[in-house]
Amino acid sequence: MGRMAKVLNLINLLHSRSSVSLETIMQACGIPERTAYRYINFISEAGIPVHYDRNAGGYQLAWKKSGFVDDLTFGDLLLLVGCLNMAKCHLNPSYSEDVTALISKIATRSRHPLEEVMASLETQFGKRQIVPDFSIDISSALVQAAVNHDRSVHLTVRNSDSGETTVKFDRPGLVFDKEWKINHRLHNSTVSEAITNVTKVKIV
Repeated sequence: MGRMAKVLNLINLLHSRSSVSLETIMQACGIPERTAYRYINFISEAGIPVHYDRNAGGYQLAWKKSGFVDDLTFGDLLLLVGCLNMAKCHLNPSYSEDVTALISKIATRSRHPLEEVMASLETQFGKRQIVPDFSIDISSALVQAAVNHDRSVHLTVRNSDSGETTVKFDRPGLVFDKEWKINHRLHNSTVSEAITNVTKVKIV
């Protein structure tokens, strides 16, 4: 069972029970104590808050289910999660992490068990060695949406020293100067970022 399948197994476990002890998590997922704590933190950081209830003696999800996923059939969920997994193969690590978090949110809101299907999808997509990267297309679409709706964006940008920095563009625009660049529309700023250097766009 891969890491993603174990995380989904933990999410479904938390979803199906009022509380889950640390020992149960370790046994059900086949992981040691330190890894169990790490998975719990990962789920919480992905937007699925988990808290420890002293009275119940176990961990619980801290929010109620959303109605949207409840309306989806098992087939709908398989198609949606399968497409998201396929998209993950075509994105850089920054976007891939966001898609993984989204899949986790869908799984924990679902009344259907998805961990076995996820394990199968993870195995199938993991066999692919070379796939095209559509991250630039996603970044361009997100920036264009921000432009159309007058929203600011946070850009994660590659540095010359192979590191990354995050910069904020208020009311961004797209300009073409030998290549597509993101700039500020509201003032005469010379600051711009080439879309090819952007690894992630977050609309705020």
